[in-house]
Amino acid sequence: MESCVFVAAVLFFAVVGCLLDARSLHIQGFVPRQNPILSSSYVRPAACMAIDDINSKSVLPNYDLTMNISDSKVSFGATSPALSDRERFPKFFRTIPSEITGNSLRFAVMELFNWTRVATIHQTEEIFSMTNDNFRVMYNALFTDSMSNNTASKRDETNFIARSFTDDPSIPLQQIYDADIRIIHAWMYENKATVVLCEAIEKGLTTRNYLWIIPGWYTQGWWKTVKKDTNGKCTIKQIEEVLLYSLGVAYYSYPEDPNAHGISGHDNASFVAKYCKYLAAYMDLERANMSETCRSCSCLKPAAEYDPYLCYLNKHPYITLAYDALWALALALSAAEKNLTTNFPPLSLANFSYHNSIITDAIFSAFQQNNFIGVSGKVAFDSNGSRIGNTVLYQYRRDNVRGLYLETIAIQNILTNILTWKNTTPIIWKGEKEMRACE
Repeated sequence: MESCVFVAAVLFFAVVGCLLDARSLHIQGFVPRQNPILSSSYVRPAACMAIDDINSKSVLPNYDLTMNISDSKVSFGATSPALSDRERFPKFFRTIPSEITGNSLRFAVMELFNWTRVATIHQTEEIFSMTNDNFRVMYNALFTDSMSNNTASKRDETNFIARSFTDDPSIPLQQIYDADIRIIHAWMYENKATVVLCEAIEKGLTTRNYLWIIPGWYTQGWWKTVKKDTNGKCTIKQIEEVLLYSLGVAYYSYPEDPNAHGISGHDNASFVAKYCKYLAAYMDLERANMSETCRSCSCLKPAAEYDPYLCYLNKHPYITLAYDALWALALALSAAEKNLTTNFPPLSLANFSYHNSIITDAIFSAFQQNNFIGVSGKVAFDSNGSRIGNTVLYQYRRDNVRGLYLETIAIQNILTNILTWKNTTPIIWKGEKEMRACE
């Protein structure tokens, strides 16, 4: 038996494999520990569903994929721009776009409404610092005239202010208030977002004259930890009032046509229905305190029934990305296997060794050439291994059934930069009547 490590990491799966017999190809997945955004509760059911679908369709006819999922102490953001650095991460792929991708959408909206005076505030984590740096470069390119460095710098301080914080955002928020800038772009993890918005209430930065644009990929109901995050300084109701009609920017993790059947055979409805059965089975394991001891997909089989509302509460955008990550891996391995048979002498994945660059290169090349329609839309990668994907503009809305929720307002095609507005969901400005942004 020879251990083998395949050359790609997709999303938050570190793809480590070994051949234990003639047909079993084992994949090891790692999920950051104590991270609600990348929680096993969302990821594992989708990943195991993908493994079963891949094997049932004989994508790798000479092998059966199996997978174990382990906790990881690493909680490095899957959207971090740093992961696009091929010198630091030469064999890394991800089925989620870089966080920087959302800046294109932010500027498309800014140009539409002529928002030239903006502020940014970000948590001092690499993922957000690099995104903010890119935002500053784009701002200077779009809104700063050709003038001397001194004049440009002075104008930049008047119309654009960027601030950061590690734990306490009070000083940077006060500086934004003093600058009298009303459009505020923010990047931070959700446990810090509650702290920032709570402090913003105290500073007077959350009235109808202000608009907050925050990450749209937070978990559902993320603000409900505000009492714990702020030591009781703010209530859930206060944060919900701040969030109402604010905007969120995220990757778009669904096909543009929800009725399209991708390579797996699923459209959006059939994917969600089947995923909910796997989720129900995983929740049964958690209730029986077996989720920690049963790490293999072999003990997670879909339940016969599920609670649709419970599935809605626990459904997360990462599930389609996790599912497509396994498909990207399987398709790359399948293509590599076919290409290796034409080698002289013929090779296969079973011949893998740490010193065999021919097989390593074949897998890497096949991964780079992936191009298919998945449950998260078209899956393809740029030269740095990042997903080429669309971005979405959300607005926080509220109704009597769902409470506070995210409404899709517009989708931007990352290749064409075209922003498509949803005609049935106009932007609503706080304190104003509805206004259709696309008119």
